[in-house]
Amino acid sequence: MRNKIIIAVLVIILSVLLFNPISIAIIGLLLEDAKKELDEIADKRATAVNTPISIEKASDFILEKYGGKYSSELETVESSYSADSYGTSLLSSADGYVYCVKKEDSYTFYDSYQYEEIKAAVASDIESYFSEHSGKLVNAVFEVYEEDYHTDENYCFMFSSYFDGDIKKLVNNNALSLYGYVTIEGEKSQTPKYIEDINSVFSEYESDYSQLSLRIKVKDRELTLHNLPNGNYFDYFSGGNGKEGHSFIDEDIPSGGKFLESLVCGYSRPSQYYGKGQEKSIYTVDFHSYDENTDISICQINSRKNNARISLKVFDTECISVWKEDLKQQSPKSDETPLKISGKALRINDSGGDYPVIRLNREYYKLSEKSVPLLLKKGGGKYEGNVYYQTFGWVGNAQGENITNRDLCFDGWYYVDDEYFYIAYPYFNENDVIVFAETER
Repeated sequence: MRNKIIIAVLVIILSVLLFNPISIAIIGLLLEDAKKELDEIADKRATAVNTPISIEKASDFILEKYGGKYSSELETVESSYSADSYGTSLLSSADGYVYCVKKEDSYTFYDSYQYEEIKAAVASDIESYFSEHSGKLVNAVFEVYEEDYHTDENYCFMFSSYFDGDIKKLVNNNALSLYGYVTIEGEKSQTPKYIEDINSVFSEYESDYSQLSLRIKVKDRELTLHNLPNGNYFDYFSGGNGKEGHSFIDEDIPSGGKFLESLVCGYSRPSQYYGKGQEKSIYTVDFHSYDENTDISICQINSRKNNARISLKVFDTECISVWKEDLKQQSPKSDETPLKISGKALRINDSGGDYPVIRLNREYYKLSEKSVPLLLKKGGGKYEGNVYYQTFGWVGNAQGENITNRDLCFDGWYYVDDEYFYIAYPYFNENDVIVFAETER
């Protein structure tokens, strides 16, 4: 009863306060001020969107920066404005794009007018490291920029400072980013020098660029291999981009024929797994005889210095049935026919993560162009006794109905030439077994 009386009294007091003329007037003034403030913010935003916030200042910037060499007649592509006095505008002219960033009363400008000129200078600078050792730049696919902006049509890569032809000065005086890869063509006899050159590029660029993700390949100018379908499966997963089998998403080093024709290849990129800093690795193919029919290359140079070891045991396997590995459901499907395997097999012991490439004599191992290498794994638990397989690399139409791209070993590949069969896989575990299946084309 007492609680009800207290609630009733509070209701009466609030009603008197809220509905007397003075309270109503005060509330009305507060609401009117809030509406006015919101209207002012909306007007600011509308003005910013409909009227370029920086077109006159941007035009002055272009005139001062280039002295009339490039067009300063600008029009707005798009603008945006936020309530905290932060605004941006992307402008365009006949010569490129201009990007304006406004904070309070301060303006910063970037433009794309010298983009191609700066890219060419960076490519030439990279080539200069190799030119003393008969290395020639033959391909460069990368982006370099201080600021980037994405429109519906393309990416704009821009710079604030004038480029006078001195690329070292531009890089040292600005926080630039560099992403992409280059291909150098060189001589096999100079391979040790190319390793030093790549290390030199990475060491200098890692300190000079604010962000660096660079791949460098030195191709043997005397050797060009066919890019067979099983050479690289990244094109399948990334949709392909026509850039020498390169994927900016995943691929750090080439594979298949592109790898085997390389004298040296390496990458330096922001760390994906260990926080800040750079990850860097350099690879080169250098086969050593394991036996008269089998050769091995530990391609990662750092692993060689650590005396990495890999051992193989070759044996004949009797006819066994193996099942397709399915990460979602490992047990064989009701309509699945097991794959019958027989012939030569390899048992591998590897220290792990050393990127070995195994070269097999096709005649001895009885391998054809239709052969596909399989990595076998034993089932566990209630599936103990079953043996499952994964294929190495993307093999396109070479795969039959029983072997599909769904069962790829991550980062694995294989390659076939007239004399040898090559298999690469960086994640071999103790006692992994490789066997071979024949497929229909």
